[in-house]
Amino acid sequence: MNYFTEIKSAVSIEEAASFYGINYNNNKMCCCLFHKDRHPSMKLNKDYYYCFSCGAHGDVINIVQQLYNLSPIDAAKKICLDFNLNPKSDSYSYSSIVKEKKKEIEHKKELERAFAKNRRDALFILHEYHGLLLKWKRELVPNDMNLDNANPLFLEALNNFDRIDAMIDELTYGTMKEQIDFIKTFDKEVSKIEKRITEFNSAGY
Repeated sequence: MNYFTEIKSAVSIEEAASFYGINYNNNKMCCCLFHKDRHPSMKLNKDYYYCFSCGAHGDVINIVQQLYNLSPIDAAKKICLDFNLNPKSDSYSYSSIVKEKKKEIEHKKELERAFAKNRRDALFILHEYHGLLLKWKRELVPNDMNLDNANPLFLEALNNFDRIDAMIDELTYGTMKEQIDFIKTFDKEVSKIEKRITEFNSAGY
């Protein structure tokens, strides 16, 4: 067990919040420390916190960092002093702590890169389908406006154009949390749309 892990195991988010004067209600909700928050939007769990408004999240070390504007190392040392901790880990050294934090930062960057790729791919697929729908909607309008005899592609455009337009807006202009939720929620649907585009292109219309 490394130095940071020992500290996080020894002191919970709730214990740190109480010790450092963070007021929270019976539901363990408090005003967020990371943005101007008039109503409690940050949830204090045992080993992590999460703000439902701005998406801020982290562990007990991160919350002390924010409160006192400290580096991760100094925040960890402060917790040790304030809670009379004496970590026995052999990894308690500056170099090992820096190495551990570098791993955490790299992991975070990997997640951010993966999200950026998923977002970029999803937008490409949605825009391509949006373009097809717009084309069908304009070029395949039935002469007599009788939908019973309309081209199936025209009907597909009528049924899907507005929704795809809204999906593009949400993934383009939504908050980071909304975009992440979008990727999780609509991942399968975007895959189906990609298959639909492939089917259309393969049919050689």
